[in-house]
Amino acid sequence: MGEALLHADALPSTLFLLESGELRQLVNHPSEPDRSLTLALHTPGFIAGWASLQAGQPLEFLTAASECTVLAIPTSDWLQLLQQHPSLALSAQQQLSPADLWPLLQQQPNLPLPTGSKELRPWMRRLSQEAHCVVIPAGQPSQESLDPACRWLVATSGQPLPYGSELLPEQLPTLQGQLQQPLRLIGLPQSLWLQTPLAAAPALAQPTAAAPLRPAAAIPAEEVAS
Repeated sequence: MGEALLHADALPSTLFLLESGELRQLVNHPSEPDRSLTLALHTPGFIAGWASLQAGQPLEFLTAASECTVLAIPTSDWLQLLQQHPSLALSAQQQLSPADLWPLLQQQPNLPLPTGSKELRPWMRRLSQEAHCVVIPAGQPSQESLDPACRWLVATSGQPLPYGSELLPEQLPTLQGQLQQPLRLIGLPQSLWLQTPLAAAPALAQPTAAAPLRPAAAIPAEEVAS
C-alpha cells in the first residue's frame, strides 16, 4: 500500500487539505473483514480527517494513491475558524463524502452492499449525491424538517442517541431539548433498502505545508482493488 496519511485508530489532531494527487480510502467489508477494499479515491479539495472529527470517532484509513501534496491544519485552528465563521461551518458540516457514509452503512441490518471495489466506488459516489445532511442546533427550536423519504441516522458521537442509530422525524422535537451540542443527521433514501447493491443508489458536493506523500514503490496488483 502507499504511505499512510491517517489511521482509523485515533481521532486526528491534524487535518490535511489535499492540494494535488489522490488519496485512497481503504475499508474492510462486513462480509469479508480480512479483505481491504477501496472505498474512494479522493481528489484535491478533500479534507482528510474531517469526517472523523465530525463523527467524534476515527473513521478514515487513508493512503497516498499517487504523489500528493497536502496542507496540514491543526484541528484546534480549524475548529476556531469554523466558530468564527458560522456560514463556513454549516457548509463544511453539510458536505458529504463516502468517508461520512460508510461507517453508518455498515451498521444497517439487511442492507445490500457491493462486495468489490469496482462496484463499491461508483455506488458510494452516487449515494453521496443522494444522501442529505442536516445539523440541529442544541437547545433551540429548529426550522429543519426531516424528509420522511429518508432514513435519518445520527452521525455524531456523544448524543442522547448512539452514533449510527435511527431517528424518526417525529422524535426530533423531544430529542432537541436534550441536546448538549449540535446534532448532525445524515438521511439515506428509504429505497436503498429495497434495491440490489448495484442499483442501490439510483441515477439522478495559517495552514503549513506538509511533506509530499509518495506511494509505496511496489504494490502487488492483487493487494489494491481498483
